[in-house]
Amino acid sequence: MSSIFFSNEYKLFSLVKLDEDIQCAELGKIDNNKLFVSPNLILVHVDYQKLRFEELDTIEYTIEQIWKNKKVSITLEKGITIFGMRLIMDRMYDRYTPPILAEDLFIKIYSEDSIDLTDAVEIIQAYIFECGTTLNLNLTLFTPTDFL
Repeated sequence: MSSIFFSNEYKLFSLVKLDEDIQCAELGKIDNNKLFVSPNLILVHVDYQKLRFEELDTIEYTIEQIWKNKKVSITLEKGITIFGMRLIMDRMYDRYTPPILAEDLFIKIYSEDSIDLTDAVEIIQAYIFECGTTLNLNLTLFTPTDFL
């Protein structure tokens, strides 16, 4: 399996994973400059307490649960994401608003089954509450500025 490094993130990506991410990005769309929606994956851009998040850097906070008879996985994702890939595909960036920023943070919801957007909103609110109470990490939905 071939692997490559991306910039100074020091994250190792396999080419297979990169290909899967590109295929997922092609199936999805950006909604209101803050939400990526595809049949099995939703990414929500969130604002967060950067210092508190850095303190928690070694903790991966993933929840797997059954939500309305569907198994879902919810986690935080940072760095190069499918959201950024889709922004690049749609050319929703310029020299002043890059598609990927190191400090961007997303709530990632994944399910083998399709995810209804109404259910996703409920899952996001529950996850934000859980992060606040369990990790003392306050997350808020990102309020985007207009692109181009």
